[in-house]
Amino acid sequence: MIRPRIILDRVVFTQDGDKGDITVAGNNTSWTVDEDINKDWTGTHSFLDNGFEIKDNSDNTKVATFQASGITTGTTRTYTFPNANGTLALLSDIGTPVKGSTGAWTITPTGNDLEYDVTWDDYYIDSILYAAGTDTVTLSADEAPLIRIDTFTLGTTGVEIVEGVASENPVKPAAAADQIDIGFAIVSALDITPETQEWIYRENAEWVGSATSGGFNFVYTTGPYAGTYCLKGSDVSSTSSAKNTLETAPNTGHNYWEFTDGSLHTAGDYTELNFQFNLGPNDAPSSDQADIFLRVQFYKAGAAVRNEIQVTDNYYGFRSLINEGEYQNVRIPITLFTFSDTFDTVRFGICLYGDGITGPTFDFTDGYAFKQDEVKLILA
Repeated sequence: MIRPRIILDRVVFTQDGDKGDITVAGNNTSWTVDEDINKDWTGTHSFLDNGFEIKDNSDNTKVATFQASGITTGTTRTYTFPNANGTLALLSDIGTPVKGSTGAWTITPTGNDLEYDVTWDDYYIDSILYAAGTDTVTLSADEAPLIRIDTFTLGTTGVEIVEGVASENPVKPAAAADQIDIGFAIVSALDITPETQEWIYRENAEWVGSATSGGFNFVYTTGPYAGTYCLKGSDVSSTSSAKNTLETAPNTGHNYWEFTDGSLHTAGDYTELNFQFNLGPNDAPSSDQADIFLRVQFYKAGAAVRNEIQVTDNYYGFRSLINEGEYQNVRIPITLFTFSDTFDTVRFGICLYGDGITGPTFDFTDGYAFKQDEVKLILA
């Protein structure tokens, strides 16, 4: 018995309302199986990935299949189609950027010579992701009178500087293959602010401060002239300990505070000693406050190397009767001091002038305090 053979090349499932229709096609002939069969397409219908193919409607040799073997055992993954027409894309088509930034960056001068703060977002080098970050970089010194252009880049170690060649007509150097060019800076003598001072005290990180009593605070944070810290001569009581900060003159054994450097300095390198001084708050009668003065002297290894200067009211910018809480800019010319040697220390005292150690007294009922800040030597 010869049985006819039907070669099927298309099976179509359709649904009209609650009617399920099956169309079978083959050999250029199609049959619709009971288009009025009352069956809903309900429940879960599964197809094995190795038994399900999608063929091109005009060329059945073009085939697409699905593969679920990469999904973890016992796991169902759901893929939602967007509400838009389009073309499927592969990760290999999108790829990872070989080199480039995912965001932005900034290059900002800090105000210090040739120093810059740099910030950046995530970036790629050779398809490797490098995290966002910040850094402070300092360019090499200028080569006056020539000019140089330095290029800022992001590389495998973060910010990397490509230094140019100094020239009368400089050329900006290119970033390397594994670097991202993010900007440049022109380096010339005109861009450098020469150091004009030797800082003695600014943030208690310059010369080392010390005092003869515990009545001094070198890291006082209330009301500095600038920055975070200032020196404060602490409040003192009306008892005999009042002379922790104030002494009557002449009194060579007065208490003092001083700043010492680890290097020796030569007087001829400087033009003046400059500092900010704040008298107050205090309850001294104005007639006595007018007798306040400062004592300043330079030392080397604990021995005086110059005469003492007494800064009295209305001299060198110092006013003993200035309003409480106001800083005054005290400037003492170095030429007033007679130096016998180099120095490593500057010593200060605050005193009450009188006819002897038992001279005029202060009313210390509510205490007395003073502050000093921004102590420096001005370079010649």
